[in-house]
Amino acid sequence: MDLKYLFVALVALCSCQPDRSSKNQMMNSNFAKKYNDAFLKDSLIKKVTMAGDTSAYEELYYTFTLSDHKKEWFYYAFEMAHNFDYPRAYLHLYFILKTDSGSQQKTNQLANYYLLKAYEKGIEDARDEIEERLGRPSKIPSSIEYLKSFE
Repeated sequence: MDLKYLFVALVALCSCQPDRSSKNQMMNSNFAKKYNDAFLKDSLIKKVTMAGDTSAYEELYYTFTLSDHKKEWFYYAFEMAHNFDYPRAYLHLYFILKTDSGSQQKTNQLANYYLLKAYEKGIEDARDEIEERLGRPSKIPSSIEYLKSFE
C-alpha cells in the first residue's frame, strides 16, 4: 500500500517539471516573429551589409538561426567575414558548412578552412572544434596552409 502512494507521489512530482520544449518553441517563435518583421530585418541587414555593424549582425544571427533559417544566414556571415573581417562570422560559416557526411569532402574542407580562420582571428571556442575535427595536431595549421594542402 505504501509503495502505491510513493508511486503516485513520484508521478505527480515528475509531471510538475516545467516543459522545456515548449519554452524553446516559444523562444523560437519569438525569433520567427522577428524574422517575419520585414522592416526590422531589412534595417538590421542594411546595418550589417553596409557598415559591418557587429551588434546588428549578432541580433540577426540569432533571429535567422533560431527561426530555422540557418542556411539563409550564410550570405550575411560571408559578407561579415570577407568584407569586414569579423571573427565570429568565420566561426558561423564553419557551423553552416560542416557536415558529418564523408560524401561532402569539399564542403567539409571549406568548413575547416573557416574554422581555422576563426581560430586565427582569436575565437577560442574554435580550438575545441579543431581538436574534434582534425584531432590534436602538434601544430595547428594556418588556414592558408590547410587550403594549400588540397591543391
